[in-house]
Amino acid sequence: MELGFGAEILTKDLTSAKISHCYTIQKETPKEKANLVVESNQIDGFVNKFNSLLLQMHELHFEHSMDELTKKSYYKKMHDLVLSVKALDTKNEKQNLAAINEFNKELYNLVLKIIEDGDFPLTVGGDHIVAIASSLASIKKHENLGIIWFDSHSDFNTYPTSVTGNLHGLPLAVATHYEKNILADFHSGPFYHPKNTVIVGGRDIDPWEWGNVLDSGVTVFSTEDICTQGIETICQKAFEIANNRY
Repeated sequence: MELGFGAEILTKDLTSAKISHCYTIQKETPKEKANLVVESNQIDGFVNKFNSLLLQMHELHFEHSMDELTKKSYYKKMHDLVLSVKALDTKNEKQNLAAINEFNKELYNLVLKIIEDGDFPLTVGGDHIVAIASSLASIKKHENLGIIWFDSHSDFNTYPTSVTGNLHGLPLAVATHYEKNILADFHSGPFYHPKNTVIVGGRDIDPWEWGNVLDSGVTVFSTEDICTQGIETICQKAFEIANNRY
């Protein structure tokens, strides 16, 4: 078995003669300045509330067998936690949403063109937000695709469940249409089915985000699964789940 870094494996046989076109999309995204003034006693109260709620989370587990009473307790505590965090910073909501949508619309149309020309698109760049455009363009042309998400984060927040409001925590939820309200207005076509969606390497998933994952039916293989079963076994299982479509 050949071992190597991801970039080396991806580009081992990729010579300039095999590249039909190389495109670069780059946009300047201005940082929005938040003029937020918070009294020190407000911060102290927030931190105490946050710590109290976070400690209560340790009493809960994320197994699929969680009974309804425990689930209700879980969602209530996470709801209070998210609201208390968002109350501290009301200026950071949906930061740079317009610029992100403009970029993704351009990338989406470019990837569609590449596929229609009979080429294979390899998209590199930014954070996982760019995967919204590239993945949705792919499934628009190949409707029965599954998707494998290699990431320590599941990126399966919706905007209401996101503690920080950072949009890079939403891409997989958008690609599977679990997040239905933002970040995919440019797309007219099918979305990825959660039953054929796999997250490999999950280990840093927000507590309320776990609720979304469990509710959706997405499969998660954690870093612990990889350590106990081996990466080859996990990847084989992931491909089997995704390949139930195409």
